[in-house]
Amino acid sequence: LEELKTLFPKVETVSVMQCAGNRGEDYHGLDGKPMFNSPHWNVAAISNAKYGGARMRDVLKYCGMDVDGHALGHKSAVGTKNPLGEQYAQQDWHCHFESYDACEPGDPYCGSTFLDKVIDPFGDALVCYEMNGRELPRDHGYPVRAVIPGHAGARQPKFLHKIDLRPYAHPTLQCRGMPPNIDFENDLAHWPPKKDPTLRTIQTVQEMPVQSIVCWPPQNGTMGKQQNDEIEIRGVAWSGGGSGIYRVDLSIDGGKSWEAADQLHKPVVQHRRSQFGWTQFFHKYKLTDEMKAKISKGEKLKLEV
Repeated sequence: LEELKTLFPKVETVSVMQCAGNRGEDYHGLDGKPMFNSPHWNVAAISNAKYGGARMRDVLKYCGMDVDGHALGHKSAVGTKNPLGEQYAQQDWHCHFESYDACEPGDPYCGSTFLDKVIDPFGDALVCYEMNGRELPRDHGYPVRAVIPGHAGARQPKFLHKIDLRPYAHPTLQCRGMPPNIDFENDLAHWPPKKDPTLRTIQTVQEMPVQSIVCWPPQNGTMGKQQNDEIEIRGVAWSGGGSGIYRVDLSIDGGKSWEAADQLHKPVVQHRRSQFGWTQFFHKYKLTDEMKAKISKGEKLKLEV
């Protein structure tokens, strides 16, 4: 830990950390099907923080890798024969992470991400030892964790123990882009899987999509309304690709009509392609005459935001 702090310049980046299964509970029981896998997250598996540490590319360079040659395309690791054959349809080199954390049988938690993300000078991938200007808390992976901005939380192991490079992705079943016809209980609870035994169609989730979360009004909440002409909506939005958020569209009638948010607030200024922190949005949505009339009569008005 001391070498990480003294051998390499400290870099800070603000990034959202989100589980790829966030809001999975919304799909549980949909069309009579169970959700793919536990845990049954609502919207809570997300945070936004400032992380500090050594650039992962600096650490790899110190260990002997020509990171600039690979990043600029003068050297290439792509196309190297995959020792797993075509099983995972992934021939790009990956940076693999192994955690001190382990399951009951003793297997360590592992994950991987694309090498080009790790060695990108603007990729902001860190061997992280600070969070919000303080020593990385134990719950967040002390002494160090991987931080890969814009990627699923599962690809950023806490309690980081080892980093190595391999010409294939880590063969995990966690957080994959499963098609609608596959669920864990019926298809993947036993190995080999009954459907799609080569796993070609269920690649590991890496970059997270553009998305948003409504923080106010509360989900399934009941609100008293003295002034019945508008409703305030607040929330956050972010882009895993790092391109930032420039407009948020809102609806209070289940998507029948839309309005753009009045205000967007970016808490920090980031590089154009490294906008991995979330954007806060605020809007006062005018109620229709029909909606106001219903409230005036003392009736409940159901809104789908």
